[in-house]
Amino acid sequence: LKDLMVKLKLKVEIRDNALFYKDKKLQTNSPIDFKTAKYSVEAIILFKTQGAFGDIKVSGNFFTEKRIASYWIDKNDTNKTNIDFAYYSDIDTIITTFLTTSLTYASFLEVKKINGQKFKVYVDADSAETRDFFNSAIAEWIKNRK
Repeated sequence: LKDLMVKLKLKVEIRDNALFYKDKKLQTNSPIDFKTAKYSVEAIILFKTQGAFGDIKVSGNFFTEKRIASYWIDKNDTNKTNIDFAYYSDIDTIITTFLTTSLTYASFLEVKKINGQKFKVYVDADSAETRDFFNSAIAEWIKNRK
């Protein structure tokens, strides 16, 4: 994963009180597909970092229109660094575990891949935010698992 700050300047068209980019209507709070001959940007739909470690350079859990992912970067011990992701078509099951009332543990999705591998996507938030992340991630998987 590579974190880049970018500014996009888009030429859009206004039709019927709506914005269009390359004949696709732009929805509020929705990702924009951006592709050139050299680059492709995958927009993150929802992102959460883990609790007190709230630095995106250390940990992150997110999903896009194509995949769900989790990472933990340990600068002191690279053996503890962990980066996991699965494309929706490679996922067999997603299991939710709510731990929103726990002071020391974060809720998580357990992503089980078709090949038997599995990993966890952590969400350290209140119950409403956690439920929204879980429901949205599962809905995105169902919509795009083809």
